[in-house]
Amino acid sequence: MSGGWKLTGQKVKVAEKDVVKAVKQLLGWHHYLPIRIHCGGCTMPDGTWTTLAPEGTPDFVVLDPIRPAFFWEAKAPRGRLSPAQIRRQEELRIAQFQVVTVHSVEEMERWLEEHERSP
Repeated sequence: MSGGWKLTGQKVKVAEKDVVKAVKQLLGWHHYLPIRIHCGGCTMPDGTWTTLAPEGTPDFVVLDPIRPAFFWEAKAPRGRLSPAQIRRQEELRIAQFQVVTVHSVEEMERWLEEHERSP
């Protein structure tokens, strides 16, 4: 039967903020505390310039009362790390910190399974 209905759906665009919202909810269910890290610099109310975290620092540090803290970089499903982010993650790993970059809540779920099994 030609000329019939053809159903097409809109493509859903998942932004980084959507990944952040979903992963923060997942982390809350697991009793983790994600703390946002701001990079770059800003002008304070008194007009002075202050430097924040170094360029490329992951978006969050995630705390837990039992397990080691870790750094979390959120990306949209097709997002890529910048050269500064790659360098900073390497520096953190050399210093023995755990760093995870996730593009979805499912990716974080898989990573947490391993993290929570570790001593």
